[in-house]
Amino acid sequence: VMDEGRVLQDGPPAEVWAAPDRARVAHLLGFTNVVPASVVDGRLRTPWGDLGPGAGPVAAVLVRPEGVHPDGLGPVEGVVASRTFAGTHTRLRVAVADAPQLTVDVPGAADERLVSGAPIRLRVDPAAVQGLPR
Repeated sequence: VMDEGRVLQDGPPAEVWAAPDRARVAHLLGFTNVVPASVVDGRLRTPWGDLGPGAGPVAAVLVRPEGVHPDGLGPVEGVVASRTFAGTHTRLRVAVADAPQLTVDVPGAADERLVSGAPIRLRVDPAAVQGLPR
């Protein structure tokens, strides 16, 4: 992955996609759920809240949209800002108070109640969270 003539990360495409090594690479690959983060008392803290256990130096976090799930008891609260059907999944953009919007990919057509303006609670699968050191 190059940015302004500099190599930021190299490797086989599948490996780079699976494990971008910094926030800028994740953004260049098209990921939208990338925000500043830190580890406090062994927990990964983000503008979206506590995303579970964390370790090591972390400057940002990548949350893969397919790992964010509507869950009536989920800790992340928001409002559906937009809904787009994309064949195999429905992409939701969720407005979260005092945080960037969160992109959520729901398999299939998704619940018809998840329309723009609808309140929603979300659960983030820890396997979909990647701490980025820079």
